[in-house]
Amino acid sequence: MSMRRLIKASEHRVMPWKNSQGMTAEIAIDPPETPLDKSFRWRLSLAEVKADGPFSKFPGYDRVIMLMGGNGMVLRFDNGRSERIDEPYVPFQFSGDDDVRCWLIDGSVRDFNLIVRRDFQISAGILTLNRRDRMLPALGRGTTLILYVIEGDTVLDDGTLLNPGDTLIINVELAAKHAVAFQRSQSTLFMARLTPRQWT
Repeated sequence: MSMRRLIKASEHRVMPWKNSQGMTAEIAIDPPETPLDKSFRWRLSLAEVKADGPFSKFPGYDRVIMLMGGNGMVLRFDNGRSERIDEPYVPFQFSGDDDVRCWLIDGSVRDFNLIVRRDFQISAGILTLNRRDRMLPALGRGTTLILYVIEGDTVLDDGTLLNPGDTLIINVELAAKHAVAFQRSQSTLFMARLTPRQWT
C-alpha cells in the first residue's frame, strides 16, 4: 500500500528560519509539525532571502537548494569553496554540516529547499511533462516521492489536479510498490525520491 498527500500552495506555513535570520514558507515536514530543533526525516520549504548572511546549519542532514526567483546568490563554504546559484530550477546539493554564507548577486531571491536526514539517499531533479499518459518508474518499498509543481498544470491518473505551487507526496509502505501515472500534463516539476540507505 501507499499513502498520497496533496498539499496546496495555500497551506504553506510561514515561520522564521532556524537561525532567525529570515522567513520561510514550510511546505511539509516529516513527521508533521516537528520543531526544527528536533529530529525530523525531511523538510520542504520556500525561502525569501533579502540580505547577505549565514545559512542555518543542519548537522546530520543533506540539503538541496534551487533558485526560484531573483538574480541569484553565491554560497561560500567554510573550506573556501564557492558555488554560484544563478540559474533557475537547477537543484544543488550540499551538506547541512557545512558553515555556509550567502551573498546576493543583485537583490533578493526566492529559493526552494529540501533538507533530508542522512539515513536517506536523495535523488533529485527536474521533470518536464509534455504529453499524455506518462508513467514514472515504480517506487520501491520505503520510498518517499516528492513532486512540486513549478510551472503548468498536471492531472494525475485518479483525476487529481496539481496547480503551480502544489506538492504531491507519496509514501510507499514496506512491502509495496507504487507507480505514478499522469492523465494529462504540460508542466515542469521538481521531483525527489528519498530511499532509506539500508535498502539502496
